[in-house]
Amino acid sequence: MDSRQDAAFATVRALLRPALDQALGEQAAEAAIRSIALAGPALFFDVALSILESQPNAPCARRVYARLFGCPEFLIELVRPGRFSDSELVRRCTEWIEIDSFLDVRLARLAPGRNEDPYGLPAETVVRVLEVLNRISAGPRLILMLNHLKGHPNKLVAEKATVLVGRRICSAPWVNQRLASTDAGIRAGAVEGLWGREAPSARELLQRYRQDENSRVAGNALLGLHFLGEAGVAELAREMLRDKRAPFRQTAAWVMGQIGEPAFVETLTAALSDGEAGVRLSVKQALSTIRQGVPAEERWAIPRKAAAIAPIAPVAPAAEAPELALAPRAAPPAAAAAGKEKPAVRPFRFRFDGTFASHA
Repeated sequence: MDSRQDAAFATVRALLRPALDQALGEQAAEAAIRSIALAGPALFFDVALSILESQPNAPCARRVYARLFGCPEFLIELVRPGRFSDSELVRRCTEWIEIDSFLDVRLARLAPGRNEDPYGLPAETVVRVLEVLNRISAGPRLILMLNHLKGHPNKLVAEKATVLVGRRICSAPWVNQRLASTDAGIRAGAVEGLWGREAPSARELLQRYRQDENSRVAGNALLGLHFLGEAGVAELAREMLRDKRAPFRQTAAWVMGQIGEPAFVETLTAALSDGEAGVRLSVKQALSTIRQGVPAEERWAIPRKAAAIAPIAPVAPAAEAPELALAPRAAPPAAAAAGKEKPAVRPFRFRFDGTFASHA
């Protein structure tokens, strides 16, 4: 930075630091931070980031992080394309959500709401937010906040929202409805949402949609079968690479790259002479991905041995609906358990039709 930039940086830091040191809930401090941010979002972000990185272990660090993450302008600059690479953005957010557990909720609020779009972010930025949330947010708490985006007019936003919700929802009607869509992007997102579901019904759906007329849907299904450890996936990928349709050959190369097996190198190298430029490009990218040596499970945040979850199958009548038992809570420590005995808890069992029942 030159001297003028240094002076501007120092000025913003001098204005921002006192506001960050105020206790949480002080509206005046929150207003001061936003006024600084609105005056120059890019410079504000650079200063704020330098403050975060200078005191990761300070006693007030959590307050400072929460203060900055509560400022929409900070988060908008954070996810702005061009500031951080996708991998760097995910890395930072993965670390930061350990400090502020509400970071995913704060990021989700940047997306268009059901009735309004307060920040008007470009579709490509919304897609980026959804991709980050799919990596860093565990559990179903974002479903109600983002489920409406499955109907977003931008197809890629709708697809990424379908993936995010599909990975977190155990609703047969919801999944089946999206798999029946005439929009190939929605079907591809719904299939991706099945990745890691260790259930016979999910495996059956992946087998079925491996035959989809769209190459992306078929490719996602094939990769999903790989995540489940299905036998014969490598040969199926090679078979797809020999398909007469160029989009399927291109997708097959992508699948091989994502799986990352060195055994694919010979097959892909031979495909470098394919007559379609798009296929050749996909093959080159696949070879590069394989050389990186990052397992597909890590790249897509898929558990290597996914726990069994609710099957996705046609819904049974309410009286016969299959049930998913919630895992029992861990026993309390002996010190906490001593003394007054708590009354017995009536366990709840959830049905796939969305209802639940209690059993004594």
